[in-house]
Amino acid sequence: MRIATIALQILLALFVSSASAQNEEAWQKSATADQLELVSIVQAYQRQQSELLQRLREIKEPLEQLKAMRSDVTTAETASVLIAFEAKRPGTDCGLLALRQVVMLTTQSNVEEAKSARKEAFRRLIDYANHPLVTSAISSIEAGGIDPEAIACLRGLMIQPQATPELKDFSQLQLSIRLTEPKFEAYFHRRRIAELDSGAQPKFVGEKQLHTERLAELPADELLQQYEAQGIELLKRLAQSESNVYLPRFRRIDDMGTLLEVEARETASDSLAEQAKRQLFQLAHLRPTKSAPELEVELIDGKSWSLAEQIEAGRVVIVHFSLKGCRPCEAMYPTFRKLHTQYGDRLAILAVMNDSDRNKTVDAVESGKITWSVMWDGRPGKVARQWGVTHFPTAWVIDRNGTIVDYNIGTVPLEEKIATLIDASTERSR
Repeated sequence: MRIATIALQILLALFVSSASAQNEEAWQKSATADQLELVSIVQAYQRQQSELLQRLREIKEPLEQLKAMRSDVTTAETASVLIAFEAKRPGTDCGLLALRQVVMLTTQSNVEEAKSARKEAFRRLIDYANHPLVTSAISSIEAGGIDPEAIACLRGLMIQPQATPELKDFSQLQLSIRLTEPKFEAYFHRRRIAELDSGAQPKFVGEKQLHTERLAELPADELLQQYEAQGIELLKRLAQSESNVYLPRFRRIDDMGTLLEVEARETASDSLAEQAKRQLFQLAHLRPTKSAPELEVELIDGKSWSLAEQIEAGRVVIVHFSLKGCRPCEAMYPTFRKLHTQYGDRLAILAVMNDSDRNKTVDAVESGKITWSVMWDGRPGKVARQWGVTHFPTAWVIDRNGTIVDYNIGTVPLEEKIATLIDASTERSR
């Protein structure tokens, strides 16, 4: 799961580095010596990552690629340089932004020096509790797994006397997410291991080993339950506070985004209390074994569609989020068409289209690519925001009792899952 994330980060760094070479002169004219030095450190690291990417291309097995990335010493070396850079500039914008880079760069590293630098970066971040850029660093903490240093930092920021209301509430929100997500992560690893054990085709050599190792890195189930309960309690407190705190918005000074400045309040986004309510909604209704939320929408043909009515009719339901022109989304369409034809009235499929222009959704339907129920949600769509959709395609499978059965599964497991659910419901109705 994280192999693609890391590779994308490297490719993005290369793209941005290329763009920076053409556009960097404008900001450099007014840059300070510290800003220039910090950007230079990050640029040097990106060049090293470019060389690493070339070496990784020679490694055919993704699992071995991941191991090579996690053991790369250049990350540890750069993190140490950034820690030393901050030590000479404590309390400054550049000092904080250097710590932000350490947090981002060391997320996946297994090198002890990188881990030590990450721990030190989190320790020092607490000293920036009243700094206007500190939420940019907190936002850089990657979700997934239990990161003790990150959790300790977030807890520390929540109780710092000099911390702003924005920082305290945002730290509480981020901490709650990092406490509730690992249980969900464990579910995904177990699900994929079970699929592979049942004969599913591995996506790459060593896939089962990767999921097994990732699962072993997570705490025991009892601890995961405790962490989730703690996270839910934090979310409830924030949601009930009715806090109208909004996060500031940041503007890139350089093309890479190494340097940032506060631009304005993002008042168009949800308040932190509203975000907490949405997280609670997703935990309560959109995780496997949970009762699906009510969903009533108007289809593009003007008809109404209700999840409750589909369940009342005894149908298994697929709700998927898509975009016109999204290749991974459209790669799922033949499977949806096949299932729609095969099971007819026993299966309901709803496409929630998040195209910015309604006409794009209409075109997708008129082209014949989508032959099942379709609603236009817009972008950012109300339903997508409520359901926490951040990438496409995203899909949920709901059984005829209205229970979330699965989430984001591939085409082959999806067909098998639907067949099992419909066969089971057919047997019960006899």
